[in-house]
Amino acid sequence: MLLGHSYVQRLSSYMERHHRSLGELGLHANVTVVAQGGATVERVNQELRWNHSVDYADVVYLHVGENDYGTRPAHVTARAIVSLAMFMLQQRGVGCVVIAELIRFPVHQTNWCCRVNRCLRRLVADVCEPGIVLWRQWREFSNPRSSVFDTHGVHLHNSCMMLYWQMVRQAVNVGLRRQ
Repeated sequence: MLLGHSYVQRLSSYMERHHRSLGELGLHANVTVVAQGGATVERVNQELRWNHSVDYADVVYLHVGENDYGTRPAHVTARAIVSLAMFMLQQRGVGCVVIAELIRFPVHQTNWCCRVNRCLRRLVADVCEPGIVLWRQWREFSNPRSSVFDTHGVHLHNSCMMLYWQMVRQAVNVGLRRQ
């Protein structure tokens, strides 16, 4: 399952346009997408309280947090992301949750995203849960001066969706091997 905000939503559209089926990801896996543009960690958490499509998923790729900028401190956002992953593992029977580090927007929140990512690294190490994998974004996505963003500096440029798809595919593959 791919779970998150507009990055995941746009990836779903990309996959529908450029690949035979949404369920392929280039792996031998069926893929469900639950994504909502503008979703915060809290909104995704609320969605999972009633949406049971995540139940017993082998792997969940979780990409959230960027939309929480300005609403809460970095350490609180990181804690909410790890708590969401633990909820899926313990309450929903998910085999592995791959938490994606935040992609730093070039526009305004570079330092905040870096702080969230540092907190995520510490929390995941402290939790020491084998069912959680912290996925470090590829170098192309971690450089705030990178040209992966559209002209608004918020969403990934259409030409970079293939790169994002390849990265997510690799993350899901790592998650599948981890269970």
